[in-house]
Amino acid sequence: MAAQCLAARLRVPATMMLLALGVLVGPVLGLLRPCAALGPSLRPLVGLAVAIVVFEGGLALDVRELRAAGERGRLRTGPASS
Repeated sequence: MAAQCLAARLRVPATMMLLALGVLVGPVLGLLRPCAALGPSLRPLVGLAVAIVVFEGGLALDVRELRAAGERGRLRTGPASS
């Protein structure tokens, strides 16, 4: 929760703060060793976490905004040439 409050104050996504905290606690300080703690279940848990993040991102996706961005990109690049 502290990472989310700090992220809101700095106006960056909370995911960035949580990622930085994870790197600090894991590889930098060595306080957490996921391979030793979780063993062979680490890879499936990471896969599940990635799937949840992607799913949640898809739920938050605004299709109208995506189409508008595609139209703007098409106008900038012009028609495709072969």
